[in-house]
Amino acid sequence: MRNRLPALIAVIAAIVAVAAALWLALSPGDAESDPAHPAPSPVAEPAPALSDGERDALRDLAVRFETRTREWGVDPAAASADALAQSDTDTLLKAVRTPDALDADLSDVSSIAPDEDAGPHAPSGACTADPAGAACSMWPDMLSWWRAHHWTMGARLDGEPEVTVNADGTLDVTGRVRVVLWTSGLDATRIRTRDGTSWWAYTPVTGLADYHDTLTVTDGLVSKRVQHSLTIWLADPLLSAWDDDPAAGTMSWAERSQPSIPIRGDAPDDPEGLSPDPDHLMVANAPGTDGPLWETVPDVDTRYGSDAPQQDPSWSPEDDAATLRDREAAFG
Repeated sequence: MRNRLPALIAVIAAIVAVAAALWLALSPGDAESDPAHPAPSPVAEPAPALSDGERDALRDLAVRFETRTREWGVDPAAASADALAQSDTDTLLKAVRTPDALDADLSDVSSIAPDEDAGPHAPSGACTADPAGAACSMWPDMLSWWRAHHWTMGARLDGEPEVTVNADGTLDVTGRVRVVLWTSGLDATRIRTRDGTSWWAYTPVTGLADYHDTLTVTDGLVSKRVQHSLTIWLADPLLSAWDDDPAAGTMSWAERSQPSIPIRGDAPDDPEGLSPDPDHLMVANAPGTDGPLWETVPDVDTRYGSDAPQQDPSWSPEDDAATLRDREAAFG
């Protein structure tokens, strides 16, 4: 019996070891190391709510961004103002000429890098066709190119945009831009008053363009813009390509207006600095001399049209005298 005791102890120990191994194999184990039962993902902490001050700062940034990227050139309100009536031609041309420079630096409001073919300083069509040509040296960028085709271009925000601050910090911005375009006086209506003064009708076109943007802000600057509506480059000059002739779509502008403003002097058919390509469109001037502003022009006589003499060239004193009685009888 005494000789069997060690063997019995060994058997019991083996049974215990096997049982322990089986228990470990069948137990659920630790959730972090058991691939069949992965640990639940930690719940993301919600973004802290923006304070009123932070929301105000984001709204202000959105307004500044839209203003800086959309306003440029000639103010449409000033270019179509009644106050221009009876100006002389030289004064008008200086007042409504598109500036030859446009600041495209947005570093204080945005980190967006415009595309190479976007904005006023992208290479002009003349340079794309022939970088070494004379036309490219005269009109190296899109601003100089379109200034040579149209005398007056510009845009201003039509009221302050509406800004919605979203829960994720992005900004939805909607608004309208008023734009203006005028080519030249080539086809303008011309008259001469009885005192021999020449007048012509200056008729710029103005209208509205809508915009709807979603802006992403990073480190206090607009880092991304998603446009939800197509906007003409006249209303988005710094971030859009100036590839379409702006005169092509003027008839479809919202709230389109084309006032007739009387200007003293000769109409500027081809003012200095304007060299339009005949393949491009021009903004047609409105015909006639209608409107309240013409009522203030002294001694208007529109009977003979453009730069007409004060008498009908066919008028004869002898014929007039010979037929005077007949004409008086006809009127009773």
